[in-house]
Amino acid sequence: MTLIFGLTGWSAVKGQQIDFRRFVNDEDAAELKAVKPAGDGFSRTYELVPVQVYDLDADSTAYVMSRQMALLCAEGRLKDNKREGVFSFYLTDKEDQNKRYKVWEQTFANDKLNGQWRTYTLRGGLVRIQTYKNDSLNGVTRTYWIDGKSIMDEREYFDGRDKFIQRTFFRNGKTESEMPYDNGKLSGTVRRFYETGVLQEMQQVQNGVADGVRRLYYPNGQLWIDQVFKAGRNWEMKGNYSQEGLRRKAGTLHNGNGTIIYYNEDGTVREVKTFVNGAPVRAPAGAPAGAPAGTPAGTPTETPAGTLLGAPK
Repeated sequence: MTLIFGLTGWSAVKGQQIDFRRFVNDEDAAELKAVKPAGDGFSRTYELVPVQVYDLDADSTAYVMSRQMALLCAEGRLKDNKREGVFSFYLTDKEDQNKRYKVWEQTFANDKLNGQWRTYTLRGGLVRIQTYKNDSLNGVTRTYWIDGKSIMDEREYFDGRDKFIQRTFFRNGKTESEMPYDNGKLSGTVRRFYETGVLQEMQQVQNGVADGVRRLYYPNGQLWIDQVFKAGRNWEMKGNYSQEGLRRKAGTLHNGNGTIIYYNEDGTVREVKTFVNGAPVRAPAGAPAGAPAGTPAGTPTETPAGTLLGAPK
């Protein structure tokens, strides 16, 4: 499958003609010579492998990605017959074998990945960096916009793939969201931000479920809603504030039982919702849905119990 990335994410290309470069495979490799030192020294090897290839579209406004079988050339130095230092990986043009494209750089110590693995487009732009320790992800992984400088998203790994913090960024460079994972599930404090850098939401999560304090903020930084979840259920309302900072009645919800009050933007009560053991009691037919007061553009409205704003789908 061919994928293209614009400003919104990767998606399948439909109805678009893309002229991908063709690369040497093992059938064409007679002129390509491996180099293997007797001990220490320069090494060049070739291996037929599936390679994820990144390029730019015709307008240079989006990444285009394809997966191809190609002969991958690896060049670097051996020490005691083990990879040591930076190894560069190339694809060779099928029509002109004097033309090569560097797609990766990997750093080795004692024959194991230690340091950065850098991925490039066929035009030489930086796509991604990954940080390794003894062949395991450990440290920062970043994906860049097509300029090769602005960070699109980032993951900070802790001794492997199962525990990391994922961050996304606005085009202005400010953090959009921050989500911690453990064993593949959201666990910790999830944060989302406005494009100005002001905190929009924080939510404590355990094993992918809202569990603990959740606070929402207005774009001016004023606290809006202060509540507590327990195992994904609305458990306690601690406060509700206007955009000007005036405290108002939040409801009686305590230990999963009671009410939450929702407001119109003019400060009048829109709805009072009742909860039993953290679950909402079904409202009578025709009752209006509520949203907290002072809902400015870009501010999250009410979400169902246990739903995490910003959580990946």
